[in-house]
Amino acid sequence: MTEATDSEALRKILNLNRNVFNYLRSPLLIAYEFFNPNFNIDEGLLNEKTILNEFVYNSKNIFLLKSKNPLHYAKEIIDQLKVESAK
Repeated sequence: MTEATDSEALRKILNLNRNVFNYLRSPLLIAYEFFNPNFNIDEGLLNEKTILNEFVYNSKNIFLLKSKNPLHYAKEIIDQLKVESAK
């Protein structure tokens, strides 16, 4: 586990969100936007970025967690919390 910069964390979170929440390529939303000019998919993307930006920049600490086995994530997080609470 390593500490991350705000910009690095924001970039990684946005990239993960693009992979998981692919609403920008959703045929249903694209068709809805086509027939409803007041609906703007890009506005949703800007809102997402604004919310995540505030979340990241208002965080006390940001860590990047890497493990060959995702089942070890919980232990890594608990260990880090113990270190932080001991300070």
